[in-house]
Amino acid sequence: MMRTRIAKMKTFPVACVTFLILVQTTRGQNQFPEAKKIMGLYNEESSWSPDGKSIAFDSSRPGKTAIFIWNIETREQKRLTSGDANDITPEWSSDGKQIAFVSDRTGRNEIYVINSNGGDPRQLTNDKSDNIHPHWSPDGERIIYCSARDNTDQAHAPEGEVYEIYVMNADGAGVKQITQLHGRNTSPKWSPDGKKISFDHAAQGECDIFLVNAPQK
Repeated sequence: MMRTRIAKMKTFPVACVTFLILVQTTRGQNQFPEAKKIMGLYNEESSWSPDGKSIAFDSSRPGKTAIFIWNIETREQKRLTSGDANDITPEWSSDGKQIAFVSDRTGRNEIYVINSNGGDPRQLTNDKSDNIHPHWSPDGERIIYCSARDNTDQAHAPEGEVYEIYVMNADGAGVKQITQLHGRNTSPKWSPDGKKISFDHAAQGECDIFLVNAPQK
């Protein structure tokens, strides 16, 4: 079964590598694009900037996990978050000006937003429960995410965790629950036209892809 990566935090670094796929013609019957390593150990979740010039990623190279930005043209890296927290799963806004991410800086996983050129993170959720997997709407006005805030049906979820899908405004206001399926509903993604949301649903030993209409503003 697929396991959802959550920021309940690492006691030791996991050696993962971030790759950039570059297409290169090769001879012979089997032709595959070349996978070229662009960063070393201890890098994991990554997200492209809308203009395709940068990649945001999380890395445990500082000890705690932090968010970095790598410029493809200049090959320069910039650390975006700092401190003793673990900051993971960066997601660019559609205009490239902000990055949403998950952090345990309050002692639990909450969703934050930071300007892509730096500054202080702004906390969007505060539910005293896990809030994970943020994803921006195409117009940049809303964020969907997963939350265990209403975890009342643990017996029906893998590993005793219940996550439902929620939506909020980009400033954290206007929270609405989208699903009530019980089980583990994670990894929500907006369709390009903003009309539908896909997500993973895991319950009772099965994992499936679900689709739901996006809520009206």
